[in-house]
Amino acid sequence: MKSVKIPSIAITRLAVYARNLELLDQEGVEVTSSARLADICGINPAQVRKDLAYFGLVGVRGVGYFVKELLFNIGYVQNKNRIRLVFIYFPNILSSQRLVINQNTLPLPNMPVKQQER
Repeated sequence: MKSVKIPSIAITRLAVYARNLELLDQEGVEVTSSARLADICGINPAQVRKDLAYFGLVGVRGVGYFVKELLFNIGYVQNKNRIRLVFIYFPNILSSQRLVINQNTLPLPNMPVKQQER
């Protein structure tokens, strides 16, 4: 398998793409083209496609990129969307609870936590 060195600037631009995709998502945009994303980010559309392709993120020809999916995948590449299992032991309870937490949301107050019986 051929290894590819990913330029550090391409990694840095992922954050720029993510911020602008979040804005598009808040506006209710479901699909965007590389040209539109590039225009918003002030980057060449070919550079956007190349940067995303380094990480296996490709759009649909003639359609573009699905905003929510691309945003999620960029977060995964940046290690923000990985699920962590956290075990909390309650000494007064015989069974411990298993909590599934998205590490990206940990610092948020009133965070909804999914509890699963073990």
